[in-house]
Amino acid sequence: MESASVKESKILLLGTTGAGKSTFINRLTNHFKGGDPQNLKIAIPTKYLGATENVTHSEKDIKNQKKSQTKECQAYSFTDPTDHINKFIFIDTPGLSDVDGIERDKENIEKIIKIVIDAKRLSGIAIVVNGTDVRLTSTMQNTLAQLSNNLPDNFLDNNLLMILTKCNKHNANFNPGDFFAKPKEVFYMDNSAFHSDPKTWEEDTLIYIKADWKISKKSIESLLDTIKKMPPKQTTSFNEMQTKKNIIKMEIEKLSQSIDTIRLIQDKLDEHHEVMKNASDIKEFLNFIENETIYVKKFVKVGYKNTYCFDHMYDGMICHHNCGVEYNNQDTNDLRKCICLSEGELCKTCGCGPERHFQSDEELQYELPSNIAEELKALLNDEKYFKKVTENYFNRKSDAKVAEDDLNELDSEIENLYHCICQRCHELRKICTHFNFAIELQANIDNMKKCTKKIKNLERKEKTMNFIAKLEQFIYDQSKNM
Repeated sequence: MESASVKESKILLLGTTGAGKSTFINRLTNHFKGGDPQNLKIAIPTKYLGATENVTHSEKDIKNQKKSQTKECQAYSFTDPTDHINKFIFIDTPGLSDVDGIERDKENIEKIIKIVIDAKRLSGIAIVVNGTDVRLTSTMQNTLAQLSNNLPDNFLDNNLLMILTKCNKHNANFNPGDFFAKPKEVFYMDNSAFHSDPKTWEEDTLIYIKADWKISKKSIESLLDTIKKMPPKQTTSFNEMQTKKNIIKMEIEKLSQSIDTIRLIQDKLDEHHEVMKNASDIKEFLNFIENETIYVKKFVKVGYKNTYCFDHMYDGMICHHNCGVEYNNQDTNDLRKCICLSEGELCKTCGCGPERHFQSDEELQYELPSNIAEELKALLNDEKYFKKVTENYFNRKSDAKVAEDDLNELDSEIENLYHCICQRCHELRKICTHFNFAIELQANIDNMKKCTKKIKNLERKEKTMNFIAKLEQFIYDQSKNM
């Protein structure tokens, strides 16, 4: 008789640093391998207990409880010993709100998203929370904000679980209702056996630990029964979310670049007017024309595709020129075939991972704003024309026409980018209704404000600040309607 096929359930574990994700893995190890308080099975070493099981882990600095001990995402597989059919894969992840700061959190989020996309399917997501927390601490609020901006809606409907650690149901302080989404079920377990050195346990201590162990056993059994009933879902929505987030940020970076170009043109235009007004001789005029020519950065269509990095494209860096790889926006694995990424995990050109790359048929080019070069040449070669143009130059009311046209063109480009960003935000909200745009995009908005502060022309500065205020209000309204 043919044996039944194995049913695989993948569960992603998420939570703050020190919430107890790795301890939970150790408790699962004992559940599946027949361990008990007096014969502990340790998959992930702790401050007091060395590993007893031959499994791979990524724990570092286990004695420092303030820093995330889990440095990489790591999957732990368990097979139900009662039926040998159900296989459970729990993916332990680095803790969020790490003491190393925001940049470390960003790195960890990228690692988590990558392993989720690579997993193809997940049966559920388990949020691990320290159940002794009386209220939403700033650390927890930060973690919730990060989670809300990275979990698509389709995984919050009947696929979200919560595990409250370091407590039992009767003495839990944390209120699951404080979470931004309602969990399908909440499980309580105090895995106290892993929090101290067994060599120091007295008889009374062992009695309490055994009682907690028994309660945790029932919670684990209930958790596994729940997981068995949760059908796996494809993780393509995670990839789609990341793609749309990156596009929005790329468009906002284009805005910053355009604002900076406006600053250069406007400041040079004002300087040009001042030199015209105060010029006392032709040499000063020629020196100004020759040395202060303004070059404008623009993205132009080139008829072929280049491979770019989100972090380096505005420096003019092209990771692979005229790339022939067919790229599907929904799967960054396509870009691993690109010559700049084919020899390893990191790009040979910029040093970033494949998840930071994309393709575009545009290139950053430098253009002269007008006929300055031709006019200067004509002035120098024709004395009569030189005198005539010089005289006209100082008398004309509207000068630097091309620069003004460039400013008008940039104003139009900025407005188009605004509408594009609004559309992208609406698309992202359809995938993740609880997405907080204000938190996710604030750094980008602040960068635009810094560029604007450098503009010397007060009228132009006010116009740009009003535009940024309009964009900021839109982002705020989108976040307020969560």
